[in-house]
Amino acid sequence: MTRGKKSQQKIGRCAFCAARGPITREHLPAKSLFPPPLPSNLITVPSCLKCNQGWQSDQDYFRLFLVARADTKGNRARDALFPAVKRSLSRAEARGFATSFFSKLEETGRLTPTGIYIGTGISTTFDFSRLDHIAEKIVRGLFYHETERRLPADFRVATYHESRVRRLPSSTFKNDLLGFVSMALETPPRRFGSAFAYWYLPSPNGWAHSHWLLEFYGSREYYCFTAPIIGVPGPSPALPK
Repeated sequence: MTRGKKSQQKIGRCAFCAARGPITREHLPAKSLFPPPLPSNLITVPSCLKCNQGWQSDQDYFRLFLVARADTKGNRARDALFPAVKRSLSRAEARGFATSFFSKLEETGRLTPTGIYIGTGISTTFDFSRLDHIAEKIVRGLFYHETERRLPADFRVATYHESRVRRLPSSTFKNDLLGFVSMALETPPRRFGSAFAYWYLPSPNGWAHSHWLLEFYGSREYYCFTAPIIGVPGPSPALPK
């Protein structure tokens, strides 16, 4: 039986690390971001077992970041998923994760977009390096889906969370970034229920250059682009913490 299963296992090349060997199918984004029933048009790409299983901790963190926030409340998919996310924090294996999350909760003042004080609320801080990790993975997989080619090894995915883009100092780079965002929004998004949508804007600079917007639960979260590693501005030195 074991030999039969091994003989039926598919061999291919991973869309993420390019390793050749046994592969499975990786959902983009992860199925855990969708409440049942799952959308019928979910995207999958080939993935080695290491890449398929190696993102789980950050993926759970990413889901909590999206679902626990007040600004995504009211989205049908988010509200349907919230009870399951809440239950997951009570699992024994999630005890350390839950302790870390709840220890960072604090009461803060709430302001409207125009600066009017509207009382207090609960907020927390998140590790954006872990969130960026998942955004990068999603874009790498979607790039493979859209182009049927892996991102070249000398290219990177630059990830910018929306909240941090707004805090970038005025510069040519920021203006160019927001310009590409506007251009992408003029194209029709690819939607997967009310949980996820993305915009894809190929660049005239070559097949490996591209721009992306990622939306989760009705909130546009990430602006990303692919470009050569050398000379690409990165979020870490330019963005305030």
